[in-house]
Amino acid sequence: MIFRKPGRSILVEDYNFTIENNELEVVNSYKYLGHVICNSNNTHKEMFNHLATQAQKALYALKERIRSTIGYVPPKLGIKMFDTHILPILEYNSEIWFQVKQVEPLEKLQLQYLRNMLGVRCQTSTLAILADTGRFPLLVRQQVSAIKYYKRIGAASCPILLRKCYKIQTQLHQNGYSCWLSRLYRATANLNIDTLHYNKLEVSLYEQAHTNILPGINNSTLNPKLRTYKTFKTDIRLEPYLHHNLPKAIYCNIARFRLSSHNLNIELGRHKRPFVPAEERLCEKCNLSLVEDENHCLMICPRWNDIRTTLFNIGCTFIEGFSVLHPSEQFHRILASKEVELNIALGKFLQVALKI
Repeated sequence: MIFRKPGRSILVEDYNFTIENNELEVVNSYKYLGHVICNSNNTHKEMFNHLATQAQKALYALKERIRSTIGYVPPKLGIKMFDTHILPILEYNSEIWFQVKQVEPLEKLQLQYLRNMLGVRCQTSTLAILADTGRFPLLVRQQVSAIKYYKRIGAASCPILLRKCYKIQTQLHQNGYSCWLSRLYRATANLNIDTLHYNKLEVSLYEQAHTNILPGINNSTLNPKLRTYKTFKTDIRLEPYLHHNLPKAIYCNIARFRLSSHNLNIELGRHKRPFVPAEERLCEKCNLSLVEDENHCLMICPRWNDIRTTLFNIGCTFIEGFSVLHPSEQFHRILASKEVELNIALGKFLQVALKI
């Protein structure tokens, strides 16, 4: 394999490599110990698609085993199975090939898994899916892996060959060359930390990811679909309704409602032609002339008064002072509840109200 500078072409016929009179084939990429390297500017670019393909195969096999045995896996267990069976493939050798920006084929696979688990549409906000499942972009784990590796190869107990590689990387970086170490410094440049040996560097990366996701959720200009979600979502964690072993139909109803992946007019109106402004996407199930959004559906619409009474009675049982709370606070407390019975009642209400 012949490495070249960006934009420089190489004529294969100009090179002839032999071992014991046996001519060697000149190739553009090669897999060594499961790591695919290529002779382009980005040495690891073919590794990403390779890992995504291998992980997709493992994912299909996992789904088939689940389907043929237990049939259904609760979200909390499903995430653990992903971390056990799929994530190690996606992160194989990530301390070497990690990037400064997200690797889309790998991020897409995690997002696809979470989306299918929640039963939401493909147009559902990525930020909301990550926030409700307590996940971060895989980029963070890849960079954390590289930082840990950096600390290991810089230690006195590291094998001599790796220590030599470490010194070479340091020299290349100091001389202004693009290398593995310079990529690591670029990845951590926004953390305002002077040294990569900072003990809490890994924690800082996760804190940065946390602070990047929440402002995105609160930005109504970039994410208008999350206009309601931002009013009750304040942190990134696996939400209570996903903790319990609820029937799939129940937790999927809740997920679709929370993440605006439903059939209320506030969402349907954005897809109509001509485009319908948000303030004109009125509820057609009542005569109140109000926008049919999540709050209207759960708290106001007279069409659902009967089933709403059942939900509110259970709310009074598990939420102290529920009956005297402001409707907006009632809305938030219902969606944030950790009580199994209230989660089930909410899921059943939404199954009727959203006609999912």
